[in-house]
Amino acid sequence: MTAIAAEVDRFNRLAATWWNSAGPMRPLHVVNRLRLAYLLDLIDARLAVQGRPWHGLRVLDIGCGASRRPGSRRSARALGARLALR
Repeated sequence: MTAIAAEVDRFNRLAATWWNSAGPMRPLHVVNRLRLAYLLDLIDARLAVQGRPWHGLRVLDIGCGASRRPGSRRSARALGARLALR
């Protein structure tokens, strides 16, 4: 695996304020809501089946942040992986 130590350090430093939607990462939170909705809609359309289209799926989320995995909110089994410790 290739990781840039400076980037991992940067994300570790940001961890304390990362999920503060009014903090320094506010622009990311604003864009992320739109981005996530768009991606989930695309996946939902691709998996269009009766009932619960995510049920039984296994999802791997690389760079998941604080282990907040949208697939798990849609009844998929989700695993998040990240390099930053916090």
